[in-house]
Formats: sequence, structure tokens, C-alpha cells
Amino acid sequence: MRLEPAYEYQTEIKHYLTVKGKTKQRVFPKRDQFVPELAYSSECILRNREPEPSGEEGLADVRIIRALRALSESGSPVKLEPFNRVKRPSMVLEMRRTPIKKPPKLVHAKTASGES
Repeated sequence: MRLEPAYEYQTEIKHYLTVKGKTKQRVFPKRDQFVPELAYSSECILRNREPEPSGEEGLADVRIIRALRALSESGSPVKLEPFNRVKRPSMVLEMRRTPIKKPPKLVHAKTASGES
């Protein structure tokens, strides 16, 4: 699986999935993914609600990242113990916002893809 660009919010995102030598491509249109996330997080704080994804979801991500790191260092498969999540994120939470028209001016910084 590959995303191009993986960390930008100013362009469309191309998703490539290769299984058994065959690659399928899917294009996600340009959209603002940060404003909905900030709005949702703020609402959870104001209403004293547990956010979704929760810390449990974050822990699952960390376990996978650590296993990938161990795999890259050892070259051997890494077995993860079962991890049962009580609650999973769903598309019910999806919010769409109009993408930014003009990217913000960067001040002594690079974009997530490394461009100045």
C-alpha cells in the first residue's frame, strides 16, 4: 500500500494497493482534513465526550508501528498478540470541509513532503 503524497493536505491523494503483483489505484479529491479534526476535537472537549478514535485506537497504531520497526531491524516477521477493540471508528463521524484555496505562507519551514 502506498499513498502519494502521504502527508499533504493541499492536493489530491493517490492510493495504490498492490496484491499478488496487481496494483489498484484510487484517487481521493483534495479536501481539508485538519479543520474537521480540530472542530471535532474541540467539540469533544466542550461537551466532555471521549473522542473517537480513542486512546485505545492510538495504542493499536503504536503497536503496529513498533512491530514494523522491529521487522525492519530484524528482517523477521513480528507476531502481535490479539488486541480486541471495544469501539471502532466509523464513517458516521465524517465531516467534509472545502479545501483551502491558497496554502498558507511557510515561515522558515518545509511542507510535510519536504518542499520549501
